[in-house]
Amino acid sequence: MPPKKTNYLPLLMLPIIIVVCLGLWSIQVTPLNHISSETATYDLRDIDFSESIANVNRTVEYVPGVLLTPDEFTAREDIIVGTIPEDVTVATMRIRLLLPEGIQYGLCGYSTNYASHVYVNGKWLFTDGKPGYSLAEESGRERYHFFSAEPQDGAIEIVIATSSFSHKDTFSGMEWCIGDYQKVRTFYVQYTYAPIVIMAWYVLLALVFLLLFLSLPAHGVNGWLTLLAVVMALRTGFSQSKPLLSLFPGIEWGTGFRIEKMAEPVMVILLLLIFHFEFPGMLPKWAKGIIIGISGTICVPYLLLDTNTLSHFSTINRLLLYILIAVMSLVSLLALRRRNTRPSIPQWIMFAGIVMILFASVWDLCYYGSNPLGAVFALMQPVMVIFSMFMLVSAMLTTLQKTADAENEAAKLRIGMLEKETEMGNARTAIMLSQIQPHFLYNTLAAIQDLCGTDAAQAETTVQDFSIYLRGNLDSLSLKAPILFEQELEHVELYISLEKKRFRERLQYEFDIQSGGFPLPALTLQPIVENAVHHGVTQRDEGGKVIIRSWEDDENWHIAVEDNGVGFDPSAPLTDDRTHIGISNVRYRLEVLCGGALEIQSTPGVGTIATITIPKGGKPK
Repeated sequence: MPPKKTNYLPLLMLPIIIVVCLGLWSIQVTPLNHISSETATYDLRDIDFSESIANVNRTVEYVPGVLLTPDEFTAREDIIVGTIPEDVTVATMRIRLLLPEGIQYGLCGYSTNYASHVYVNGKWLFTDGKPGYSLAEESGRERYHFFSAEPQDGAIEIVIATSSFSHKDTFSGMEWCIGDYQKVRTFYVQYTYAPIVIMAWYVLLALVFLLLFLSLPAHGVNGWLTLLAVVMALRTGFSQSKPLLSLFPGIEWGTGFRIEKMAEPVMVILLLLIFHFEFPGMLPKWAKGIIIGISGTICVPYLLLDTNTLSHFSTINRLLLYILIAVMSLVSLLALRRRNTRPSIPQWIMFAGIVMILFASVWDLCYYGSNPLGAVFALMQPVMVIFSMFMLVSAMLTTLQKTADAENEAAKLRIGMLEKETEMGNARTAIMLSQIQPHFLYNTLAAIQDLCGTDAAQAETTVQDFSIYLRGNLDSLSLKAPILFEQELEHVELYISLEKKRFRERLQYEFDIQSGGFPLPALTLQPIVENAVHHGVTQRDEGGKVIIRSWEDDENWHIAVEDNGVGFDPSAPLTDDRTHIGISNVRYRLEVLCGGALEIQSTPGVGTIATITIPKGGKPK
């Protein structure tokens, strides 16, 4: 593949990643009908729950300073209506939801101001943490709940006796979603399981970055990217529905809160270190010192202060970190301009990711504030997933390029020690491997994101297959000698199973293996199978079938890849440079490494047969 086309290919794929991720994220957003009330009695009798879910919050009846049961609350004469002031740390609150009787409704929401007893229709439902009249008595715990309830006397009554010494959030305990049981349950599952899937993605990403680091330790940025993915996984695990607190009940709520908030400045420091590698010499020492100093200073209060005090500084700290990221990006761009240096593709990818994070930060500040943009959902979480994918693409391209550069340097050092033909063969082999490596990455990322929105279990299986596939590709980069046919066949089986998840019924395949145990160059069979899939069967609207066969005779081993796709005229010039170079490299390596040959027969409208012949004596027959 010519270098220029290799450089521009990621830019064509990254917008697709953005569209797919945001499209899948928007599918998760169930329409919410925000209902207000000045009396803490919310009239939901005229809402069409087949179209939306009602959301009520903020306005409550409350009695400050005491923890009461529903009967005790009803008997009080000092009930106040409104939003609970921030200086109230103990209160009992109540709302009433007017609904048609005889229907079982679904409800979900956060139960607590970080320690609470919850009652529905006069009966105790559950307790989170341990409410108390002081910080010493209180034990904080926050969970996102789903339950069902049926109106009694035309209303569902929710009473929460709560204390908030651990954290200040005066309205979360009375923010509920109410509606059709199945719709609310679906909303609950989407809300609680999305962070688990995203956390799993970050863990997988950390493993991929670690593999990249181990494959090329000299490229230290992959080590920092590994740590960044781990920190992003921890932050996701302790935010939103907080899946890590559910998986590990022994972790205290306050510990999870500190980890979640400290993850943000740590991520800024790691981004700075990544910038240092990707833009060497661009950031002045004073800028790096200020960014690390401020980010480190933000971490200190989360280690020393109580969680209630810290809750007042979260928004300010986050805004300060976003400003630091913007300054870091701006200084790097200005430095590049002063030096008349054109950013590389990985650098542009990183800048694009940073710009998205800054845009999402402004979007979310509007969403949680006065919302002048009319945002219907928070944007930071899906943007962070997209950013992580950008980093994966950037890291893969950089690592592969540096690996290819290292291989080229090694080949140059061997000049004079080997014959010219052998030297050129090794160099061209290394270049070819680096060209083939990133070829399949982008379509697979899009397919994984598609499955995340439709079939989480299948997405997990696909991610596992993709991880094994990546490891096989990275291992192949260091192989000079031929490998066994069975190893190459396993790699092809992984590849075609991933393509099957993308094309589904349009792609059928069959293996007819009658002979094995013979050598062939690594990544020889996959490019041929890939051509059969992308330039053969999937070019037909109805799809087609790919058959992989192997057999032997007295003199040769044979492998055939047959498809009933659109075919082509072998005598016509090839218009796809990438395909042309890929087939040329396969032919060249077969000839140099094992004396083999590749023959292609094709008929337009009928299909194509590609046959590899490997002589048993080491020379073509």
